[in-house]
Amino acid sequence: MIKRDYLERLIEEMAAIAARALGLAREERHEEAQRELDAAYPTVGMSSLVLDRLDPASIRLMAGDRTAALIELLEADAALAAVRGDDTRAKRRRALAATLRSQTAN
Repeated sequence: MIKRDYLERLIEEMAAIAARALGLAREERHEEAQRELDAAYPTVGMSSLVLDRLDPASIRLMAGDRTAALIELLEADAALAAVRGDDTRAKRRRALAATLRSQTAN
């Protein structure tokens, strides 16, 4: 029960951070938005740099129960990258989020 409550709060916190970052992006404060997202990754046991260096299975293992919160961040990161015109990052983040979601569903 306590663990589930913690995870639900963590997901809500990541969703709020994602919403804040996307709000900053709408105001064309892209660098600030990216810093907001990058600062949130350690909360889910990750650094944004690690995401480009490890395979999805390793990332899933590192994130553990926090995978759903990580997916929230990845989707926001993908949306921000698309707004900034970084299609490569946007595609990588979306693909990783989709893979993690499918691994979590199994």
